[in-house]
Amino acid sequence: MEWLKPTLWGAFGGLATEALDYITTVRKHRRLPWQREKDTDPSPLAYGIASVLRITIGAGLACAAACTAPISPWWALGLGAAAPALLGKLPTLILSGAGRQGWGWFASRGGTMAV
Repeated sequence: MEWLKPTLWGAFGGLATEALDYITTVRKHRRLPWQREKDTDPSPLAYGIASVLRITIGAGLACAAACTAPISPWWALGLGAAAPALLGKLPTLILSGAGRQGWGWFASRGGTMAV
């Protein structure tokens, strides 16, 4: 069960990011994000699916990290919040060879993954 808490924290990170996007959209456009002005705007269903996917991706990334090494709740929260950006950079990291060095490379430079 050591994966459950980080997974929930990762989901909360994704939810927090989604909430910040919601607040920003309402303040900028003065309407709810799913209210359509044009036919090309996303439908409420598409908006809901995107929200659920962002939260799920955050939870999944935090879970994967927790299954690899123990991580603190703050790390899990950060992974959940940054999941879309991290997954966008993942191919670059893998192709550059940074992924081969793993967490040991991070820890040798003063980073910590401890709970």
